Amino acid sequence: MNPIQSITTCLKKYVAFSGRASRSEYWYFALFYYVLLLVAALTHNVAFRDLVELALFLPFLAAGVRRLQDTNRSG
Repeated sequence: MNPIQSITTCLKKYVAFSGRASRSEYWYFALFYYVLLLVAALTHNVAFRDLVELALFLPFLAAGVRRLQDTNRSG
C-alpha cells in the first residue's frame, strides 16, 4: 500500500474501530499525522494546530485500534 492510499483509507474509515489495518497503512498515516502536527506547530497558529489535532485525532486512534486487531490483540 502506497502512502497516498494509506492516508485516504484511514480518512475514509474516520471512526471505524472494527476491522484490520495493515502495517503500512498505520505507519504511513502516523507519519502523515505527526508531520502535519509539526507543520501546524511551526506556523505558530494555535487555531490551525488545534483544528489539525481535532480533525485527525479520531482517525489516528481508529487506525491504532485496527492495527492492534490486526496483530490479534484487543483494541
